Amino acid sequence: VTAFIPNPVLSEEGIMHAIAEELGLSFQASSSYYEILKLITEELIRLALEGRRLVLFIDEAQAMPEESLQALRLLSTVEIQSDRPYGLKVILFGQPELDELLQRPVLRELNRDLNNSYLLVALDKQGLQAYLDHRLNKAGYNGSNLFSQKSIDMIYNSSKGIPRLVNILAHKAMMVAFGKGDYTISDTHMELAIEDTKSVQ
Repeated sequence: VTAFIPNPVLSEEGIMHAIAEELGLSFQASSSYYEILKLITEELIRLALEGRRLVLFIDEAQAMPEESLQALRLLSTVEIQSDRPYGLKVILFGQPELDELLQRPVLRELNRDLNNSYLLVALDKQGLQAYLDHRLNKAGYNGSNLFSQKSIDMIYNSSKGIPRLVNILAHKAMMVAFGKGDYTISDTHMELAIEDTKSVQ
């Protein structure tokens, strides 16, 4: 069973409410942290008895307050019968600041409990071209090169190959081209996309 929290800038009570909502659990808006914790715990046990587990995906986890991360750790330690799968697996997606956050002394136990981690490295220029082609193909595009070579060079130089920034710049450039009725992404479109993206200036 999966649950996805896209915006985790929530208090510990807020994160519990968000998880319960994602699981479709019935509760009152005024329910306390402990009432929601009990509801989620009961659901984890119910799932485990069915031979299932909950996988919780949290995006932009670097923005989470320490207290909310600690609440997740508490939830992940819910004891399930030893012959059943563990109740909860948490997968955190975040910017490099997430590593810094997890190094804080108050989160030492959470950091120690992490099973795996993976750093998505920056793309080189050749990888960037392949990445754009792949994303366009997955979106259903099968025409000729949508991005000019100069626009690809500009994406690479501005994003330093960081996939998240590549996505933002490519998306904005395509929106500019669409707005102008153009069918290929030129350096002019890319210049406007870069100007509009503070994180690469």
